[in-house]
Amino acid sequence: MNDALYAALARMPARQLRLLAAGVVAIVAMGTWTLAVRAPWMTLRAVQVRLAATPATPAANTATPQAPAPALTQLERAAAARAAGPDSVLGLIGAIDASARRHGVAVTAAQPLPVRTVAGWRELPLDVQASGTYAALQAWLAAIERDLPAAALGQVDLQPGAAANRREAKVHVALYLPAVQP
Repeated sequence: MNDALYAALARMPARQLRLLAAGVVAIVAMGTWTLAVRAPWMTLRAVQVRLAATPATPAANTATPQAPAPALTQLERAAAARAAGPDSVLGLIGAIDASARRHGVAVTAAQPLPVRTVAGWRELPLDVQASGTYAALQAWLAAIERDLPAAALGQVDLQPGAAANRREAKVHVALYLPAVQP
């Protein structure tokens, strides 16, 4: 049978042989797409849609909701930085914590790092650890970038949390204020 097939292929013009080879490659590619690629891709899309639909509000089992603390305005932060000196990082911690509570995220730790001057700006760095759903963490980080224009998110590390739908985040935040000239 193989000899007959080889003889039939050898008698075919080169153009028809290339067309037959292209057809075989197309059929194999479609089969690979259908069996190996499409199912995981559709699963990924379904997970992305489900994550996007997850509300960014805290769980309904909280005992008594607390009124969110007002976030500091740009002028209030700058005034607090000038008045309080190196302790002005407390204003940044308060603003980050208030924003986290508004978005259903629990801040579990906030560690201030040494204040330094960078290119004429005072950098107030802070390492924050937080816990929440993926959607809540995403909304919280977006709110930090939107509401605190003088703050920069340097590094975000997400890890699975204790509960199935919770994530643990480690975030490096830095607040940049004009350096005070002596």
